Amino acid sequence: MPVYRHIQALVKRSTDNFPVGSLLFPRHARKEILHFYAFARNADNIADHEHIQPEEKLRLLENLRIALGSGNLRIAPDWAKAHIADVDKGKTSAKHGLALISAFMQDVRQSRYVTYDDLVDYSQRSAVPVGRVVLELCGEKNANLPAADALCIVLQLLNHLRDCGKDYRELNRIYLPSSWLYQCSAREKDLGADRSTDALRGVYRLYLAECALLLAKAAPLIHSIQSPRLKMELSLTFELAMGLYQRLRDGDPLAERITLPVWSWPLYLFKGIRRLW
Repeated sequence: MPVYRHIQALVKRSTDNFPVGSLLFPRHARKEILHFYAFARNADNIADHEHIQPEEKLRLLENLRIALGSGNLRIAPDWAKAHIADVDKGKTSAKHGLALISAFMQDVRQSRYVTYDDLVDYSQRSAVPVGRVVLELCGEKNANLPAADALCIVLQLLNHLRDCGKDYRELNRIYLPSSWLYQCSAREKDLGADRSTDALRGVYRLYLAECALLLAKAAPLIHSIQSPRLKMELSLTFELAMGLYQRLRDGDPLAERITLPVWSWPLYLFKGIRRLW
């Protein structure tokens, strides 16, 4: 299965803080989850590519949208074919991938968000579909969907805050609401510095307060899951999100690369197991 090996390699090269290719996923759904991950990661790479012009990015994403919506494998790039085939077989819905493409096209067209609600609307399309696909593929018909959506959104927001300096410098994107920058007297160019100003720290506090609310909303998800393996996967993911939240609260995303080292994951796994009871 060369395509499957290619996807596994893509997962290993990922810089995500979370176990996107985890063996904790139920065995019967693991391959399809990786198919969707490859679809999402490669489509995101189109939107973020520094050497592709915006018009070409939009053309490539539009072609991908047509291929997924029509099920036409002939016009799909190789890395998208496995997920499109899964959709054609009825294993999951095309609407999730289409929502992702919509968000990635928005990334090409839009680089600023005025309000927090604007950012949440974007995350509803750029993050929530990932959780919905996992739940569908794993057959979790009674999952707490508002909690699942909250977990996906907070994962997205935490990664945006972690990467706020990199996104500004390399992509000229800011995922901190401009209304909060104004409220805290922070300037966009402050994100290009090697240390956060007091004004930016005020924005971070507003941002992390919303993340704390989302984490509280996400907590009930775990006990609505039937599969023991998926329950463990989501419990670990929740604890990793909590860990990143705490490190962002105590650190400075401009002065350091805030991550959760792999050697620390056994601690979060222990916390995740404890959360199951």
